[in-house]
Amino acid sequence: MIRRPPRSTLSSSSAASDVYKRQYQRRVRGWRSSIMANRNQGYRCKMCPDDNPDVVEDYATGDAICRGCGLVIEGGIIDMSSEWRTFASDGNTADPSRVGAASNPLLNDSGLSTMVARDTGGGGDNPMADNLRKWNNRGAQSSQDRNLINAFREIDRISEHMALPGKIATTSKEYYAKVEKNKTLRGRSSEAIIAACVYIGCRMEAVPRTLKEIAGQTNATKKEIGTSFTYIKKLLKLNESMDTIRPENYLARFCSYLQLPEGIRAAAGFVADKSMEMRLVAGKSPISVAAAAIFFVCQLCEEKHVKDKGQISKIAGVSEVTIRNSYKDMYPARAELVQFPKDVYTIPPGRGIHNLPLV
Repeated sequence: MIRRPPRSTLSSSSAASDVYKRQYQRRVRGWRSSIMANRNQGYRCKMCPDDNPDVVEDYATGDAICRGCGLVIEGGIIDMSSEWRTFASDGNTADPSRVGAASNPLLNDSGLSTMVARDTGGGGDNPMADNLRKWNNRGAQSSQDRNLINAFREIDRISEHMALPGKIATTSKEYYAKVEKNKTLRGRSSEAIIAACVYIGCRMEAVPRTLKEIAGQTNATKKEIGTSFTYIKKLLKLNESMDTIRPENYLARFCSYLQLPEGIRAAAGFVADKSMEMRLVAGKSPISVAAAAIFFVCQLCEEKHVKDKGQISKIAGVSEVTIRNSYKDMYPARAELVQFPKDVYTIPPGRGIHNLPLV
């Protein structure tokens, strides 16, 4: 027969296990601090004269090895990278992560509240677990934080679809949090406010997008986004910190979509700047001036780079009539507008102002 050990033996073994566990945790913390200190200060090899030796970290054995002489400089290295690998083709939807998202200073609780996940192990038929999750989620976050999280997800979606840099998404979230903090969103379309914050983020990061482009990613209309933008600009007093949009902000992107070389973009920038300097296009929007400048320069280029108003209109998001009107204002000063500096653009042989269409 197998006898059960006395209760005192069990308690003593459990206590010893706890002691060993605490000692191991202290040892790991010491290793981690030592390793981070070595990484910050750089490894030193006793055998090699070089102050900065070529060291490789072998996580399989936990050693830091000098490539020059093979000396093991450090032992017991802890792998600080992810403890799992996931692939899209695995077909496994289980999340192996044991930690939550990073803290978010824009939320009241910094996004560190506890959330109860769904019970997927028992087929999902667990009323008690569902009630626990529901009531915990209701009390864990305030209504303001829930609104912010939903808005942040929408901002991330718009930024991803428009291929915007991550900095723009972060800036847009900061401005939406400021608007939410003022508690002045009652009666206003949340989609229009979110889209307007994305528009402001693009303007602040000097990567402007048109209202029409942003409206194409939401259910809000261009007029609603423009009204919300004006409201937020007045609420947060952004007139001084927001730079004025110039045609150059759009030329690089438009020329890239039209597959035009860098020389044509530089020439279009010269035409746009010269037209504004001569006040030929006073009162025109920067988008229409940029589109007209591209059309102007394309008529002076080789045949393979010539673009008509319809092609430019689809890329710029303005009508052909708008391009024609801006081009009409530039046409009387065509002799001055084609005086490109040598380092900007050179008109190909056989091309000139006679190729510009009449207005």
